[in-house]
Amino acid sequence: MNCPFCEREMEFGYIQNRDGVYWMRSKRAISTIMPPKRDREVVSLNDGKVSYFAGGSAEAWLCRKCKKVVVDYAPKPVPDEDE
Repeated sequence: MNCPFCEREMEFGYIQNRDGVYWMRSKRAISTIMPPKRDREVVSLNDGKVSYFAGGSAEAWLCRKCKKVVVDYAPKPVPDEDE
């Protein structure tokens, strides 16, 4: 993926957090973040289910020149068990 700011190639990776990855309009104390179903101000960026042991993650692309990160939070297809 190319950076939308400088057009250079971006690096693929993940943003990870023990308790999930969320976007919100305003900064809050971490303890007040509510699940997205109960709070329309919070958007879950997790690419799957969040669990205590696995945490949460979101696919992301990093531009080291611009210091920008692009996150794709579209639902991911579940792999077929036969594959």
